[in-house]
Amino acid sequence: MSCCRISVWPVCLLLALWLCHFGVACAQQRDLSQPEYDVAFDIGAASEIGSNDPFVGPAAVARDGLNDNRWGTFTTFFGTDGSKQPQDFGGNANLGGAFRLGYSAPLIRDYGIGFQIGSQVVFSGNAVQVFELLGESKDRFQSFTTVGLFQRNANGMAIGAVYDFVTQESFDNFTLGQWRVGASFELNKNFEVGVVMNLSDRSDDGDFNSIPVTLDPIEQIRIYFRQQWSSGVQTGFWLGVADRHSEENVLTGTLPPKTNQAVFGAEIFAPLNEYLAISGETNLVMPADTGAVDAFLGIEFAPGGIRRTRSRTNRFRALLPVASSPSFTTDITRR
Repeated sequence: MSCCRISVWPVCLLLALWLCHFGVACAQQRDLSQPEYDVAFDIGAASEIGSNDPFVGPAAVARDGLNDNRWGTFTTFFGTDGSKQPQDFGGNANLGGAFRLGYSAPLIRDYGIGFQIGSQVVFSGNAVQVFELLGESKDRFQSFTTVGLFQRNANGMAIGAVYDFVTQESFDNFTLGQWRVGASFELNKNFEVGVVMNLSDRSDDGDFNSIPVTLDPIEQIRIYFRQQWSSGVQTGFWLGVADRHSEENVLTGTLPPKTNQAVFGAEIFAPLNEYLAISGETNLVMPADTGAVDAFLGIEFAPGGIRRTRSRTNRFRALLPVASSPSFTTDITRR
C-alpha cells in the first residue's frame, strides 16, 4: 500500500520563489537574447577555449550553443553504482551497474524556462550475505524517473523543481516519490553556489519475510559549491542536514531513530575528449553505521558535445541531475 502526501508549505515556498525569479527575468528580458546564451560562443570565448583545450575543436565550439537551442541537450551514462542506506535494514549493501538517459531543452526561451526529463536503471547484487541467509532476495532492481522545470536568468540566477519517481524490486516491490527543489547563483564564470531540498512525497509498505515494513524517502537540505577549472574539469562538494531516519536492524532489533544528521558529498565531471567524460558522485548521511553511503562512477556520453552538458553558455542545461541513489535516500521502519 502506498502513501502519498504533499505538504503545503514547500509548494507555497516554491511558488513565491518562482514568482520573484520570474519578475527578475522579466526585468532583464532585454539581456536574455545576448549571444552568450542564444548563439554559440563569441569569437573571444571560442578562441580562448580552443587554445586551452586540446579536446574541443572549432567545430565543437561552433555548435555548442546552436544545437542547444534547436535540439536540447542529450546525455547517456553507464557505470558502477554502490549503495548502503537505512532501507537495507542494517544488514546489507548493494553493488551493481547503472545506465542513464537525460534530456533538457527550452520551453519558454525568452524567459529562460526549460524542462528536463531523464531515467536511470540500476541492477545490483547484495554485497553482504545476510539477506540471502535469511531467505530473501540476492539482488535489487531500481528504476528512477525524473521530470521537472527550471529557469535561468542572464545574471546567473537559476531556480527549478523536479519530481523523482522510483520503482524498486528487492525483498518486496515498492513505489516511492520525492520532490527536489533547487536554486543556484553563478558568482563568476567559474564558480557556482546553490541549495537543494529533498521533500518526501510518497512512501510504500511491504514485507521483509514476515516483518511488515514501510519505506520512505528521507528529507534533506544541502548547500553546494561547484568549481569549473581551466582544464575543463568540474568539481563540487556539499554540506547539509538530513531529517529523521530509523536505526532498524533485521538481526538485532530497533534502536531510537536519529534526527538532524549531517550530510556531505562530492561530485566530479572530467571530459576525456569531445564526446566522453568521467562522471561520478557520492552522498553520505551520518552516522556511517545506520546512515547512507552512496556513490556512482562511470562514463558519460553526449552526441552533441560533452562540454555543452555543463557549459555556462548552455542556458538550458539541466538544473538538477537525474535521480540516483546519492540523490534519493530511503528509510525503513517496522510497522
